[in-house]
Amino acid sequence: MNTLRIGLDAKRAFCNATGLGNYSRNIIRSLVLHYPQHSFFLFTPEIKLTSFYEEITSYPHVSIITPKQFFYRIFPWYWRSHTVAKLANNLSLDVYHGLSHELPAGLNKKIHSVVTIHDMIIFKDVSFQNLFDIISYRRKIRIAIRRANQIIAISNQTKNDINTFFPAFASKIRVVYQPIDERFYRRVPESVKESVLKQYNIQKPYLIQVGSIQLRKNIQQVLMALYLLKDVMIHYVVVGKSSRYQRSLEEYARNFGIANRIKFLNHVSDDDLPALYQASAAVIYPSLMEGFGLPIVEGLASEVPVIATQGGCFEEAGGAAPMYVDSTSEHAIAAAIIHILNPTHDLYSRIITGKEYLKKFASSSVAESLMQVYTMK
Repeated sequence: MNTLRIGLDAKRAFCNATGLGNYSRNIIRSLVLHYPQHSFFLFTPEIKLTSFYEEITSYPHVSIITPKQFFYRIFPWYWRSHTVAKLANNLSLDVYHGLSHELPAGLNKKIHSVVTIHDMIIFKDVSFQNLFDIISYRRKIRIAIRRANQIIAISNQTKNDINTFFPAFASKIRVVYQPIDERFYRRVPESVKESVLKQYNIQKPYLIQVGSIQLRKNIQQVLMALYLLKDVMIHYVVVGKSSRYQRSLEEYARNFGIANRIKFLNHVSDDDLPALYQASAAVIYPSLMEGFGLPIVEGLASEVPVIATQGGCFEEAGGAAPMYVDSTSEHAIAAAIIHILNPTHDLYSRIITGKEYLKKFASSSVAESLMQVYTMK
């Protein structure tokens, strides 16, 4: 393989602590680690996460491209949408990969353009978005899909959704799963787990759910299940950024007398998350709509039981290992919780099955799949 000059939209990697930021960081790490013969150029309007900056700049084949002019620091969106293409052209890139739904205008046709589409939720369910975001996000995705030489969908669910809304571009889509951070594979010592639980004032046993706190995450249904299990000692820890919806959930929990069993953690260090996963009784992911379901995979890597929504991308993320339930039914969720609180051979065999399934999310496999897209194989 000839050496390549690869540009990556790294704004999320350097500015977002969770979600798309994690995806971007893990993709960048995978590529940089497994393909040191290539040159990587990371484009970002600013750098907020200095720890990642220090980590990634230790590699000699990585360059960070940031705006120099004061104007672009005030209007970073303009730099990303327009100026980045000129910089990419001047750097004679072979590939430019937009890691989160968008591509800059004006890329040279000689540059192989790739965009990752994480989900099509903004086209399917707008109940949690304001009008400006709906118009803006739909426009970005629509333009990126048309501009890209190739489209990466993070799951078959997302691929099918893109085909539904943009059938003319079906031939450009490739499914490439996302890698998970290596820290989830490493076993956390019991002493560290206990220290982390004490830090966040968490009581065992507990279920953990990780992700944004939105209506589609279906947290209220778990609260209803906990109410059904009022005589069963189990706590519920939700890790995610605070939102207005959180306040309504807290009020619901107070009204039904289960407020002492739920804890929202809005600021959790990345370093503490593996311990929170591994000390839990189970990872629960009852979301109603996703492009994938990364916490399911992180739960498998943490070697704890996983309860997830049946069907769609959730079973694609977890394979045969999780317990899948009708997450619109509090009774089904309650039954799954009772099952994991009474350990059986079935739970441990599921964990073993999960370890085998995780191979498809290995960073080396993902990096190889991306390189095949970059070289149009």
